[in-house]
Amino acid sequence: MSAWPKRVVAATAAGLLCGGAFGAGVGHAAPGSDASIIATSRMASGRTGGPETCPPGSRATGGGVGLTRGLTPGAVPDFVSLSNPTGSAFSDTQDGVVPVRWLSTLFAFSALDYKTFVICSQSSDATIESTSFTVNGEATGFATAQCPTGTRVVGGGAGTAAADSTIELSGPLDETGTIRNTETGDVARWWQAFVQNNTKAPAVFKVFAVCSQSSDAVVQVASFDVGNSSSDSGLATCPAGRRALGGGIDTLGSIAIAGRAFPYQVIASGPVDETSQTASTDDGDVARSWNGAIFNQSGNPQNFKVLALCASDPAGSPPSPPFPPPAPPGGGPDGLAPRFVEGLAMARARFRVGAGSTPVSAQRPRRTPAGSEFKFALSEAAAVTIVIAKRTIGRRLGGVCKRATRANRGRRRCRRFVSAGTLRRSAGPGANRVDFTGRIGRRKLRPGRYRTTAVAKDAAGNSSQPSSTTFTIVAHDQ
Repeated sequence: MSAWPKRVVAATAAGLLCGGAFGAGVGHAAPGSDASIIATSRMASGRTGGPETCPPGSRATGGGVGLTRGLTPGAVPDFVSLSNPTGSAFSDTQDGVVPVRWLSTLFAFSALDYKTFVICSQSSDATIESTSFTVNGEATGFATAQCPTGTRVVGGGAGTAAADSTIELSGPLDETGTIRNTETGDVARWWQAFVQNNTKAPAVFKVFAVCSQSSDAVVQVASFDVGNSSSDSGLATCPAGRRALGGGIDTLGSIAIAGRAFPYQVIASGPVDETSQTASTDDGDVARSWNGAIFNQSGNPQNFKVLALCASDPAGSPPSPPFPPPAPPGGGPDGLAPRFVEGLAMARARFRVGAGSTPVSAQRPRRTPAGSEFKFALSEAAAVTIVIAKRTIGRRLGGVCKRATRANRGRRRCRRFVSAGTLRRSAGPGANRVDFTGRIGRRKLRPGRYRTTAVAKDAAGNSSQPSSTTFTIVAHDQ
């Protein structure tokens, strides 16, 4: 934690909120590797927010909004109205401008405790690329901003000078420009945003990509499902030795631009420190994860992706964030859920099926000569369930991706995930590895791309947020 004092700002819907503090040393690594957080606690209702400003000589790589309380099931959700980088002013923010502030605005239906963030770096070479687009009154629209050749996205967002707007989705994309193909380890080249203009007159919006020529930031993805008329959140955690410069949230579900019928609302999207908690993330902390929360009103359950843009720590820094002290035998205190301190990842994301079997249940993992390993770290001892699903091609029917049949072969193609098996392990606090040969028991998995989702449950029955990763099997081992 930083020694900078924590500040609290109180306001009403008409108030303008701003502030923040910063403290970080410059390390000898890729530009942006010294990035740390400025966080301002706010207590507000209605539409409030304001710019967070980096100290002189620093550049903003990312920023956003986080809730200091959990989501309330069934409640009408609050939503993010704006979240974007700026130069000295929004109107002057054009291509090539150095980002020095982050403007975040949230609409709260009742008094709400939340935080706004900017991630600042003294060593970053980041500049802004922007795309302007007009959205009609009480309608929705989208646009993308692309980084110049030889540069990559380290952050981004969307905003407007209009008085009333909603961020529907906002996040990075790889070189394909599609969220479906954007996976862990990819280099982000685009930023995409979907917005809603809640005023009656047309309004000009801008989508921004924060671009760096020298950063080594790559994407870290966590997937999660949200039921219809429900809200939920996901957490994308950077691997050990890396920190988040920016991040966002997008969907694998239907995207239909149809007036006010756009089906999603971003509730929160912002960085968190090694505790994975917005309430504990303060000035001077290093962003280790990106937290995203969304409201789904599409009419069907949908899958979403939270994406963190993770860069190397400075040379000589600790190889991984500090872990909480181990939980006592039997699990943590009742009511405290376990956390993935480091998200689920693969030692090798592309491999062939090994000759040995993968035990379906085991107390202690054993090493295998082929295949790969699942890697993760926990805040306490827990039983971990790892669900593996194979990516297949389906057909889009009524906004849902269905199994392909002769009857629907003329429909638009889509991606769907079909359960391939489940592994269960007892895991301790801190770092864990699970050997994986590409088999469930002795059954081989077919070549293809897979999505894996892990959930940890402690002895008291408390469950973690899911953590996801992907892998590819290229051939069976004969």
